[in-house]
Amino acid sequence: MILEFVAVLQKLVAEQGREALLNTAKCKEFLSNYTHGEYAKECRLFLLALDAGVQKAIDSAKDFILCKHQQIGILQEKYSFEEEKAVDVVDTLALVLRGYAPMSTAEVLKRRAITYLKNRQYDEAINVFTEFIGLEPKNVLAYLLRGDTYFQKGQYDAVIRDCSEVIKIDPKNTSAYATRGDAYFQKGQYNAAVSDYTEVIGLDPNVAEAYEKRGKAYTLLGQYDTAISDYSKTIKLKPNNAFAYTNRGDAYFQKGQYDAAISDYSETIKLKPNKAFAYTRRGEAYRMKGQYDAAISDLNEAVRLDPHKAATYTNDKYDDAISEYNEVIRLNPNDVLAFFLRGEAFRAKGKYDDAISNYNEFIRLNPNEALGYRIRGYAYYQKEQYDAAINNYTEAIKLNPNDASLYSNRGAAYADNGQGDAAISDFNEAARLNSNDASADSLRKEAYRQNDDINCEPPWKCLPDERPIR
Repeated sequence: MILEFVAVLQKLVAEQGREALLNTAKCKEFLSNYTHGEYAKECRLFLLALDAGVQKAIDSAKDFILCKHQQIGILQEKYSFEEEKAVDVVDTLALVLRGYAPMSTAEVLKRRAITYLKNRQYDEAINVFTEFIGLEPKNVLAYLLRGDTYFQKGQYDAVIRDCSEVIKIDPKNTSAYATRGDAYFQKGQYNAAVSDYTEVIGLDPNVAEAYEKRGKAYTLLGQYDTAISDYSKTIKLKPNNAFAYTNRGDAYFQKGQYDAAISDYSETIKLKPNKAFAYTRRGEAYRMKGQYDAAISDLNEAVRLDPHKAATYTNDKYDDAISEYNEVIRLNPNDVLAFFLRGEAFRAKGKYDDAISNYNEFIRLNPNEALGYRIRGYAYYQKEQYDAAINNYTEAIKLNPNDASLYSNRGAAYADNGQGDAAISDFNEAARLNSNDASADSLRKEAYRQNDDINCEPPWKCLPDERPIR
């Protein structure tokens, strides 16, 4: 704000006390007297800020810099201030109330860049961070934040350059090593990633994430024992880290230590009982041990929890999985789970006919297991062959009549097949079997709507004069 208006405010506080600014009603009265009708634009902006409570926040702030950033944001977001004017008003109040100098140009740029970053306007953020760095070339935070922005854009070489610059300025900056390690990891340069994560650990041996990330890099380098050691340290520091158990289980699996893998996957399930991937991994470990009943049980649960995602252990390397299961089936044409898992890999690739062919073999070898009919029904559903899907879900229900998800799945097929009454019946049964199944209740409401019972749950709620007989 212009110096003359700032001088008016300083005179007002000197003569009337700080309360003259803290009390909005009094301030309006005093401003009229002190400005003599001048500075109309400045007064309007200033009074809006007082209505927003900016003066009270600044007067009582303990973390003053944080408070300034917050109040500038409030004026921009709630009162439609332009950034420059918001900064100007807040700086003026800070000067008059607390004697603080206005925000520097570099601080303004940093704040603007962070706002762009929060709004995912990455190119704009990078440009402003670059301008900020031009003013303060030794500002570590600016390099780190620009590096984080480059990371969001997948520009990992730029991340590495910025983090390396930070390390030159501050050789003990753990954030720089960690972020550079992440960038090397994303580029597949696992040895370089290991080196940076090791630097983090050397500087702070209690950073659990550094052990976990280094363990992942060691796993991808095939150094499974070292990876297991790192995952164990992660678990010691953070015993409720479910993914550390999963990762350690994967390393044991790669070593052929299936009992240890099963133990770790079981820990993951205890901590994350609704995550399908843990059941998939444990099921695959059981398969490798020849414990087919346990494997089928786990894979069935994985499909129940997340039917959209194929129950395959291979982390999206579906072609490799298919080749592996081709060889397993060649050596053992009766490996029931190899057919199932090969079918899942085909399903993940959208090759539903090939998937169904493999599920057929699974059912031929194991006709009394609901899993085969469930997953074949889902494949038919994805092909929009709803009659075939309904038939398969019906067979699965015969084998497992208390599985609420099977009724939900069949209900969805009925609904998409235009059989609204049958869909509602199945969704009702799913809700009866599992009263906590919010998805079944949602599907049931949608089925009623499609059945022209708009905004209804049970039909009698559409008829205000009728009630069900108790």
